Amino acid sequence: MPWKMIGFLVVLVLVAFFASLNMNHRADISLGFYIFKDVPIFLSLLIAFLAGAVLIIPFTIGASLRKKNKLKEKAQKKEKKEKKLIKDKKPKKDKKSDQQTLEPGLENDEQLPPPMG
Repeated sequence: MPWKMIGFLVVLVLVAFFASLNMNHRADISLGFYIFKDVPIFLSLLIAFLAGAVLIIPFTIGASLRKKNKLKEKAQKKEKKEKKLIKDKKPKKDKKSDQQTLEPGLENDEQLPPPMG
């Protein structure tokens, strides 16, 4: 079930109910240099909520970017560690296998084993 959508709709209904109950309640809002007279309480609360939501956006974006960078760094460290382990586990080549020569008339996949002794 889409729980986020159901939760959003419940909150929306509660907000609409709160707004309908408080449309007649009014207050004066002073910004220091200007006074808004007879502003509905619901409208002042809605504006305060929206201002808070807008002001939190940069902090949310910054936190998600830091988290993404940490995950990238971890992945890079893990990859480097795996590459190092792979390098350490590679078998070292024998000098004898490097000196292997092809017999005339034989293809690469039909090579003779390295000479003994």
